Amino acid sequence: MEMAITRQLTFGKEEKLCSKKVIESLFESGKSLSGFPLRFVWEFHKLESPVQVVFIVSKKNFRLAVDRNRIRRQLREAYRHHKHGLYEWCISENKQVALMVVYNGKKRPAYSEIESKIIVILRRLEETLRGDDQ
Repeated sequence: MEMAITRQLTFGKEEKLCSKKVIESLFESGKSLSGFPLRFVWEFHKLESPVQVVFIVSKKNFRLAVDRNRIRRQLREAYRHHKHGLYEWCISENKQVALMVVYNGKKRPAYSEIESKIIVILRRLEETLRGDDQ
């Protein structure tokens, strides 16, 4: 219950989705929400944390690792600042969600663009999860 009380803006190791089985499952049968240039793919799984996330940026669209890593950092930062509604719902409903955030754009985005899309899609995801739960 400590997680519901403290509202830290962190993104720790326990929040990173590393399980290859869960990631493959997301690719095969995950439900998705899109808002160009982002796509969220999610599924309920038994996890260590209420939400575990992996951020994906295509090597096909961004040849340089520097560009891919920068976009991933921006995605992680925006998610870190706006994840609390999703966390609070997962904790209150005792659910665990595996989430994959895919960047589909072809050019390097501004942080403000990423942040606004993350906010919109996270809200839509929360609404979808509440609807699926009832």
